[in-house]
Amino acid sequence: MFLFLHRIQYYDFLSKYHLFLKGVFRFRGANTVTFWYICLQTNCIKPIVLTSNLNSTMEAQKPTIGKFAMNYGLILGLIMVLISVITYVTGMALEGKQWPNLIYYILFPVIIFYSINQFRKLNAGLLTLKEAIKIGLLIGIISAIIYAIYGLIFNYIIDPEFMNQAMEITREKMLEAPNMTEEMVDQQMKWVEKFSNPMLGSAFWIAMSAFFGLLYSLIAGLVMKKEE
Repeated sequence: MFLFLHRIQYYDFLSKYHLFLKGVFRFRGANTVTFWYICLQTNCIKPIVLTSNLNSTMEAQKPTIGKFAMNYGLILGLIMVLISVITYVTGMALEGKQWPNLIYYILFPVIIFYSINQFRKLNAGLLTLKEAIKIGLLIGIISAIIYAIYGLIFNYIIDPEFMNQAMEITREKMLEAPNMTEEMVDQQMKWVEKFSNPMLGSAFWIAMSAFFGLLYSLIAGLVMKKEE
């Protein structure tokens, strides 16, 4: 496959022939270039094999895992923030409806698989299991940190009374269940109160996102890995 044309005039080692050379470079292998030159005055065609450090060029163009994961982590985190804002404004969050969160649970593995696949494409079709795990793990952690920051701002600044209201509604719904006694409700509400703490909830969310990011990236890496 011809890549580009290059003209060379009066090479030192051929200067005595006063030849005008016109060559075409072609790749041979990973780091070798073949230069075919035409001696116009002597009607000869000869190859010169030149070595070039193409591997170092490819290394320079290799995508950075941190920057790559940051972009997709931001996207995933902002999607979760957007879902939370919509459920809060529409009142679904206070009612305890969980189906909007299913969108996030579906998009989480989809974005991780897609990002790892895009990384492999930009990396000349190569991917190691270690690279895949790093990408998925970072995406999970970064997205969780973004959502945790939003959660802290929401609970401490935007609507500090929201959690109390949500717990009260949850308690009323539990009491409406025919097989739930008041003692059983009180026992379950103790666990609800523990996880309603914004700091504890944020730490738990980051840990779970990191776990599932690791899990999904491990699966993606095993499926898509390709090494030299």
